[in-house]
Amino acid sequence: MVSEAIKFNVFRQQASFYDDWTTPFIAAVTGGGAGKTMVGALKLMTYVLKNPGAMVAVLSPTYPMLTDATLKTVFEAWPREIYEWRAGEKKAVIYNGAE
Repeated sequence: MVSEAIKFNVFRQQASFYDDWTTPFIAAVTGGGAGKTMVGALKLMTYVLKNPGAMVAVLSPTYPMLTDATLKTVFEAWPREIYEWRAGEKKAVIYNGAE
């Protein structure tokens, strides 16, 4: 269990994406290297921590993009103590039961 707040910063350009919790479908549309994957990983982390038992999906256009970029960024952004990676099931289980 995480006993203290997880703190991070997003760039001003990422803040409107990160801070929008009311739009049902939202996309970060920018050029390469603008931090779309990182802000998405941080937003996902916040969502699963605030929603115990939530079931979410992390998607990418191709499997290599998913493993080489998207999941790599998620694992870099998320503190290790909040999740257990189950490689055989290809899923992360959050300490609060979210998956």
